[in-house]
Amino acid sequence: MGGLRYAPVRPFEFFAMGSAGLGSEPGTPRFRVLAGLALLLFDKPPPPPPEDIVYELVQGLPRAPAEPQLEPEPTPPEPPTPEPSVEPTWSDTDPDGDGVVDALDACIHEKGTREYGGCPETGDPLVTLEVSSVGLGVQNMSRTYQTTVPSRPEMLNIIRTAYDRGVTFFDAAEAYGPHEVERILGEGIASFRDKVVLASKFGWNIDLETGERRPGLNSRPEHIKLAVEGMLKRLRTDRIDLLYQHRVDPEVPIEDVAGAVKELMAQGKVLHWGLSEMGPKTLRRAHAALPVSAVQNEYSMLWRGPEAVIIPLCQELGIGFVPWSPLGVGFLTGAIDANTRFAPGDIRGVESRFAPENLPHNLALVESAKRWAERKRATPAQIALAWLMAQTGVSRGVLILRHPLI
Repeated sequence: MGGLRYAPVRPFEFFAMGSAGLGSEPGTPRFRVLAGLALLLFDKPPPPPPEDIVYELVQGLPRAPAEPQLEPEPTPPEPPTPEPSVEPTWSDTDPDGDGVVDALDACIHEKGTREYGGCPETGDPLVTLEVSSVGLGVQNMSRTYQTTVPSRPEMLNIIRTAYDRGVTFFDAAEAYGPHEVERILGEGIASFRDKVVLASKFGWNIDLETGERRPGLNSRPEHIKLAVEGMLKRLRTDRIDLLYQHRVDPEVPIEDVAGAVKELMAQGKVLHWGLSEMGPKTLRRAHAALPVSAVQNEYSMLWRGPEAVIIPLCQELGIGFVPWSPLGVGFLTGAIDANTRFAPGDIRGVESRFAPENLPHNLALVESAKRWAERKRATPAQIALAWLMAQTGVSRGVLILRHPLI
């Protein structure tokens, strides 16, 4: 039930953060820095980093070496060609074409012409949500960590170029801006809206009209429904493909949250739903109330906490796993060194991993990534992403590259 299916994008032709010299040889990256987000372009794609990159980079939880290569098995005979399947016949009253007018038909948005997450009556998935294996998050497209405001035309260009490079998964939230990044994303994808998967999030206590960030969380069902109405307007769309609860509200039972999302699904305004940074018990309860398609948690070479419980649980339940901050808020790009100090308002300044007494120790991981980047004619960011895409449970790696940094 639920879950995400991932489609690959072309090797190494995606957005990543980092810095390097300009290259002219075939296979050497050319960089154009757009508000700190470097667009990687190759004359021809270099080979992806081999599997052995994980051994030196991983500390504490090494992966087992590959099995020795054996002689190939004889090629088995090809199976008989199956009978061609018969496509269902769509109609106004029976859109799933099964000959029965039932609750499933009522769930299909616009007579089955769009992907829908699951039937609110039965919980059965109608179409698996398919996204590119590399996604683009837009959190800092209205305000960077350094509290600067990026150029809007450049942000729109990043969104559209990502789509041209095969990215079909775009991630926003009402809390980003607040509200403003949804407006940017809605404008950026307007010409190809029906060809991409659009994700957004609710859950923080944000004024629905002004966007003022208020203390605490708010996942009251009536607030969720109004928040989604605002998202639809800002994103210039009639449905949210994947709607996350951004953070769990301890004052609202998750079953009540699922009930509100279920009503939005019945209206065709939400197609799939997910959670972010929840506990395992909450995830099980949420999934039992309404099948969950995706979980979005922080995960990278720098932070591997989900490996212990959450990723195995997602595998058990058939839920897609979406890593946020795959480059460690810029740390794994090599843009931060032992002398880096953060501007007032930069949230990285209050994270203990970047404290002056801890930073030199954590930089050992970046130095390892840099060594591998030199060997593979890549960047540290590419090494970090290649590692992440190779991990079990990430299903080829759904990557949300959300932070323009330098």
